[in-house]
Amino acid sequence: MLKRILIGLTVIVAVIGFTACDSQEVTSAKVYIQQSNLEKAEELLLVAFEKEPMNSNIGFLLGTEIYSKKEDWKNMSKYFQASLAIDSKFKDKIDQFNNKYWVDNFNAGAKYYNALINDEAENPEKVTETAIEAFNNAIMLVPEKAEAYSVLAQVYIFSDKIAEATEAMQTAVELNPKDITSLVNLGNILYQDNKYEDAIGFLKRALDVDPQNLLAIKQIAFIYDKMGQKAEATQAYKDAIVADPENADLHYNLGVLYHQQKDYKNAAVEFELVIKFNPESIDAMYNAGLSYSALEDFKNAEKLLKLAFEKDPESIDVVKQLKLIYYNLYGFNDKRFTEMDKLAKKLK
Repeated sequence: MLKRILIGLTVIVAVIGFTACDSQEVTSAKVYIQQSNLEKAEELLLVAFEKEPMNSNIGFLLGTEIYSKKEDWKNMSKYFQASLAIDSKFKDKIDQFNNKYWVDNFNAGAKYYNALINDEAENPEKVTETAIEAFNNAIMLVPEKAEAYSVLAQVYIFSDKIAEATEAMQTAVELNPKDITSLVNLGNILYQDNKYEDAIGFLKRALDVDPQNLLAIKQIAFIYDKMGQKAEATQAYKDAIVADPENADLHYNLGVLYHQQKDYKNAAVEFELVIKFNPESIDAMYNAGLSYSALEDFKNAEKLLKLAFEKDPESIDVVKQLKLIYYNLYGFNDKRFTEMDKLAKKLK
């Protein structure tokens, strides 16, 4: 979950000063601002903006006194940029305003994003749109900050907009190329988009920054596995297990790879480790039984398949395999074989 960003910002106090060189429109606009008549002040300042194209104060006033108060971030940004294009007289104050409202918009987006991921949004579609709007507002105000791009990408993923998510996360990485979270998340997004080689590239970049990053290590293994590159996937799973030795999923996937490569001995070892860390894994019991059966170690196969049968006595796969083991160990006439044979026929 995202935590609310708390950034200490200097409180901005706008003081409207009257100067002898102000035009009639600007002077009148300042009076209307003091009277909180923003509509009339805006009208006069826009006239002044056209009449005095080299007066940076007018764009500054439009941004601070009109559009920031209307929360019209697009126009606030527009007139701040117009002011800065003339001179840098108000740059420090403009930066303060932009940073303040960047924080406000980012925190608003984070609140909506948290509601989505915590399943607390009454109208997820509307909340998603609002979160996207808030993060895009933050980006418009301070485009050089990577954080808004990164979380915006997560919102796009939530709404299955993979192309937009990729673009946003790529920008986050460009702005902060050593940020582990962005590198790993970009790798995951590219993986979802079936761009496996690109995904591995960014995940390896994450490992260049943090060689022990478990998320990157595991994801690389999953991707190699998905690509069918068994040797690379096997090594990647081994690396992941070194980093997370009690992760049952990693041991299970490595066991499957070993079994596919007919390395039944190591497959059995991995499946038994799965059972150690997850005693309820029927799949691990069944696959361990298959691996031992392939090794013609029928006693161990029987032990594991009986465990699976106790957990799920109606699994046709378990019953058929246990029937075969009973045949190999005890023959056709054994009671255990005949009972399992009857059950197999019943479950069909």
